[in-house]
Amino acid sequence: MKRKVSILLLLVLLVTFVPYGFAEDNFNVSHTIIKSEDDVKSIDVVLPIFEGFNGADKINEGVLNIALDAIGEANAFSRSMMPIKKELIEKGEVAASMVVNLDMTYDYEKLGDLLSVQLNIYSYYGGAHGTSQVISITANTSTGEIYEFKDLFKQDTDYNSAITNCILEEIDKNPEWYFPNYEETIANKEGNYEFYIDGDKLVVYFGLYDIAPYAAGIRHFIIDSEDIKDILKDEVYNSIKDGKERGHISYNGKDIDSDEGVIQDNNTILLPLRSIAETLGYDVDWNKNDGAIVDGKPVSVESLVIIDGSTYVPLTYFKDSLGERVSLGVKGNDKFIARVYSNEVEDNYLYTKISEFEKPEAPLDAIKMYAEAVKMRDGVAQYGLMEDQLRDQKYNEFKEMGFVTGTSSPWVDSYEIKQLEEDLYQIIFTYKTSVPADIFTSEINVRLIEDGLFIKLLVIE
Repeated sequence: MKRKVSILLLLVLLVTFVPYGFAEDNFNVSHTIIKSEDDVKSIDVVLPIFEGFNGADKINEGVLNIALDAIGEANAFSRSMMPIKKELIEKGEVAASMVVNLDMTYDYEKLGDLLSVQLNIYSYYGGAHGTSQVISITANTSTGEIYEFKDLFKQDTDYNSAITNCILEEIDKNPEWYFPNYEETIANKEGNYEFYIDGDKLVVYFGLYDIAPYAAGIRHFIIDSEDIKDILKDEVYNSIKDGKERGHISYNGKDIDSDEGVIQDNNTILLPLRSIAETLGYDVDWNKNDGAIVDGKPVSVESLVIIDGSTYVPLTYFKDSLGERVSLGVKGNDKFIARVYSNEVEDNYLYTKISEFEKPEAPLDAIKMYAEAVKMRDGVAQYGLMEDQLRDQKYNEFKEMGFVTGTSSPWVDSYEIKQLEEDLYQIIFTYKTSVPADIFTSEINVRLIEDGLFIKLLVIE
């Protein structure tokens, strides 16, 4: 018997809270940690989860999509690297560098009705060096609006010329740092800049290789809100005008109250021991015989330095000796910052499944992965395989109906794949129930779309 049934795609964004959160009216942020490690990969991702204001779920959706794509790529590259590393080891060659790395952290700035979130991503897939990336999301917590760059400015203002002039004036101070064609690249942006808010400053940034060589890093252009207040929308300017510049140490994405910062001693980056250890809940003491003491144990590191009465230690002390989640980042173009996060999170199915997601590189692999995900009721894999606009359409449906797709009965017993066109496939699912004679099928068409090295799916019901 054959009859049409609708395939229910289900996804619940189960929120994992850390005990520590910052509340401001109904605004709250917590985070979850996604970690996966084996012989060929190390994935360490800290994701913010927002709630209590208009647009919170839209931001969470954006963060989820970014994480899925980054983790999916890392898992795909690590799978490709596995046979290469195995071959090198069998030949007796050194293969220590054959490890995929993905590290992802977050910062956020909440000022008035504006929330500006930064996701900081470092990935290494082999080669001479890794790649750093910043992806930002800025929203109005009152209206729920997600801002594009143009949305910051009043209508009928030539904001593009004003901001472009600010960028070019800054570049003119050191033009040798930039590619010869930087003006053309900037003009081609047509005012659609990547940006975030830092206190009372608007920060426009360009990714690696956009306008400057790798050694120049991600280029940031910091614009004082007072200098552009005539073109900023009132709600934007009024939210950020009294903001303070972000500090050099954050805990769970928010500044901590500390006069100490990150310092560079010779070629070693050092972090303030007391400020960070006490923020993490440790007792810190000092005596003339043992020096610095953390939770009753003397601090024993080679690079310990005392400056103006404060003890500084390398990042490795917090990670290796205390087992804490502390990472190093760059503020603007040249200042180091320390990002500290609580390790106390609960396991949950959603983020465990995200850690397993892998992007497909071949068309048939993509179709098989999707069909298998439907059979196994794996909503994360189904959602992760979808192209961006389809994700946007399906997100609420997935979220509202749960993470496990389909139902316990009927269930998908098997599937068949047919190619209809070059990039169009049909999947025929065969369903069964506890009644042996109750067997039926359902069909969906799936179109494939190239996304760089990988494949995404557009599902045509």
